[in-house]
Amino acid sequence: MENSEHLVTVDFPGDIEYIPDIRRFLSNIISLRSFSRRFAFRMEIIVDELCNNAIKFGNLRVGEFVTITCRVRDEEVVVDVSNPGSDEKEVRNLKKAVAAGAGEAEAPADFVIGRGIQIIKILSSSVQVLDNGGTMVRVTKKKIENEDL
Repeated sequence: MENSEHLVTVDFPGDIEYIPDIRRFLSNIISLRSFSRRFAFRMEIIVDELCNNAIKFGNLRVGEFVTITCRVRDEEVVVDVSNPGSDEKEVRNLKKAVAAGAGEAEAPADFVIGRGIQIIKILSSSVQVLDNGGTMVRVTKKKIENEDL
């Protein structure tokens, strides 16, 4: 069986007012691709947290946009959220938050992990922080057999 992919990319200004519409739009696309409503709802939460973090920590300047790319495949959904801003300290903290508890690194005792990244880690299959000239977070969520039972 051939593995198909549907790709959607949306650029939006660094304003939280856009996030609910983007979240619902991507959720509808995911639902149309035979993912369960529960799966789509969990992706809404992930997208909401990723977009909020991109706006809050992204150092966006006037005229710059957050970009969200969603790849809907047969057995998984991959979401990339990127922004052109890149504060080294924020990126380092984000990488620590993603790695904490994953066996890759231990967060320092005085480091406070935001609840958003914890929620994303719980709901997804994997989370990566990548450098694309700015900051990009890639989240993959795979279908899990009997997840919706």
